[in-house]
Amino acid sequence: MASIGAVLTRWNQRTIYDRQLAAKRREQDLTLGPKKQQIAAAFIDEIDAILNELHHEFLKPIENALRAMESRAGKIDVGRARIGHLRRFFDRSPGNVRLFPSTISQGLMRFYAIVEETKLDLDWYSHAIETSINQNVRLMSRTQMIRLLKKILGEIDSSSKSGCTLIEELKKIRDAELH
Repeated sequence: MASIGAVLTRWNQRTIYDRQLAAKRREQDLTLGPKKQQIAAAFIDEIDAILNELHHEFLKPIENALRAMESRAGKIDVGRARIGHLRRFFDRSPGNVRLFPSTISQGLMRFYAIVEETKLDLDWYSHAIETSINQNVRLMSRTQMIRLLKKILGEIDSSSKSGCTLIEELKKIRDAELH
């Protein structure tokens, strides 16, 4: 009898603890809800700006450069191929991603990692082209350049897909009603 009583007491204590924990989480959600909504809105704006810059400014010149290199057409029209000042909100407060569910947090981290890799690849591409034009020194072969351009286009495509998915998920958080 005594062991049954002890088990029931532990079970009751656990039930009370679980209820208290759930109430505390609801309270935190209510407290953090507006902050999450603001942060989600900031990420939505930033991701949208990144995707717009990548697509409008870089996609066509890179596709054109790739076609020219693959067809072995003479001169390649380079144009500007660097990403400007992006990731301001994320860079200022990377810890904010922890406020979101793990799938969104991980998605944000992956998205920004891909954007950073794209930026570095574009910087290297621009440096290689500028060096080739200005100093007549080839840092990369045509094959290496084609591989790099295909990688950059793949990164842009990948960031596009994940960025659009993240925007949709973040909109749900931004637009959530607080109870």
